[in-house]
Amino acid sequence: MRRRRGGTPHDLLVEFVGFALDAARVGVVALPHVRLRRLAVRRAETRRAGRRERPHARIARSRRALGHLRIRRGGAEGEGCGENNKADSHCDVPADAGKVVLMILPDPPLLVISDRAQARRPLTAIAEAAFRGGCRWFSLREKDLPEGKRRALLAALVALGRRFGAVVAVHEDVAAAAATGAAGVHLPSGADPAAARALLPGALIGASAHAVAEAEALLRNGADYVTLSPIFASASKPGYGPALGCESLAVAAGAGPVVALGGITAENAASCLAAGARGVAVMGEVMRAADPRLTVERLLHSLI
Repeated sequence: MRRRRGGTPHDLLVEFVGFALDAARVGVVALPHVRLRRLAVRRAETRRAGRRERPHARIARSRRALGHLRIRRGGAEGEGCGENNKADSHCDVPADAGKVVLMILPDPPLLVISDRAQARRPLTAIAEAAFRGGCRWFSLREKDLPEGKRRALLAALVALGRRFGAVVAVHEDVAAAAATGAAGVHLPSGADPAAARALLPGALIGASAHAVAEAEALLRNGADYVTLSPIFASASKPGYGPALGCESLAVAAGAGPVVALGGITAENAASCLAAGARGVAVMGEVMRAADPRLTVERLLHSLI
């Protein structure tokens, strides 16, 4: 156990759950011996092009990674840190709190949600253009498609996503996510994230919220993130009530990872992150775009 000079040891043993993104497959990996220092990831010294990585670059990467962490507590009763399930003096987690699980949200923090009713191209073409523009998080939301067609489309998107190292999820259809190897599922408001996690134990579990209290409840019940909408006036979701604005977004973000949805453009996306959102989500902005790749590039540039 490493010690801070003049202080006490303070590293916390955790289980790390994140996405292993490579050309072969998109999956979830568990690394049982990742240590945190006051919830800051201690990264090993790396070398790039034969040179030691500069400290400011290392700090920037760590901060960006921490910005997308979702911390969950759980595990078997009596499980904890330290030997014989006793809490060590340096550990912030009591012995009966269980293991700490960290879920990393996809990076960059832009979620593109499908809507073929607004799409100017086939969804697979839009998804590929979005991936080529830098998007690495896409969710299929075609809930009115027959089950077989939706599952076939999801399988095609999952295969496409693997080529780009992208996380592909599906709205509501837990069975389709399990059958196709999708990396996550996005649940409707009022759903039970714990029930979905029982069927998809390693997946990214999100949920929709349309009020601050609803977002807080879903996060308490185990969602890795929630989309809160509409933040701004939205042509895609005109029936979901008045715009909540960045003030409500900031309140909801205090409960955990919130992704801003509704009326998001390159002009206002940065204000959502400034309010505390962990990411932004778009639907019509990309679906209706004449050039989805360029639209994604502009959105991502606005988030820098």
